[in-house]
Amino acid sequence: MEVKKMRFTEDGFELTFTRPVDRKSALRKRAYSISNYFYNYHEAYGSEKFDERKAKIDSTEVSDNNLVVTLRLRNLEAWRIYDLKLKGVESIDGHEVLNPWIVYTVNRLLKETPPARKPIPVEATERRTPVVPEGGYKSVGEPMLQ
Repeated sequence: MEVKKMRFTEDGFELTFTRPVDRKSALRKRAYSISNYFYNYHEAYGSEKFDERKAKIDSTEVSDNNLVVTLRLRNLEAWRIYDLKLKGVESIDGHEVLNPWIVYTVNRLLKETPPARKPIPVEATERRTPVVPEGGYKSVGEPMLQ
């Protein structure tokens, strides 16, 4: 079984599964571990996680056809990355989720999105031009015309 789709809602997320879920396992809040954080987008490559927090799940709900689980979260925020790990959610025929880790970037809320945060200042990086041996550039993957 897999999560086929993760959809952002006004107050959380909807997870659509490839097989009907076992209601009891899917309704347990502890079956879902959600944290959120942000990366510092800046000129230098890469960023550590900033302001990582555990998200609080207010409620879980399973659709009548057992294919969709709705997770309602407290204090959903824009400009953050939501990291979801599933543990113990099974299909009605006993299959666990094969890929239980999902990451979802929330850039905008569906209503009243605050402005994006300003980047955290970082030390400037030195720009370098690569040195090419033999004094010329070569094409990679395309035939060279002589």
